[in-house]
Amino acid sequence: MSRIEPASRLTRLNGARIGLLDPGKRTAGAILKAVGERLAADHGAEVVGPWRKTSPYRVCSKKLLEGIVPQCDALVMGVVD
Repeated sequence: MSRIEPASRLTRLNGARIGLLDPGKRTAGAILKAVGERLAADHGAEVVGPWRKTSPYRVCSKKLLEGIVPQCDALVMGVVD
């Protein structure tokens, strides 16, 4: 798999498209939803997703990443138990 370069650091969140990636852990979806709501309400971000990995123990598939990258300026993923 070819290396995916990280995006440049955002200079602002207002109007930025922030993607949410659920790693597949039990409570991650609810927490990411709350994070997305705060980013939208407090910073004017446009939240996209969520997407979900097939397993928290595997890397994100190339196909999934290729679908996410064009839609986001930044991506948030959290690992929680």
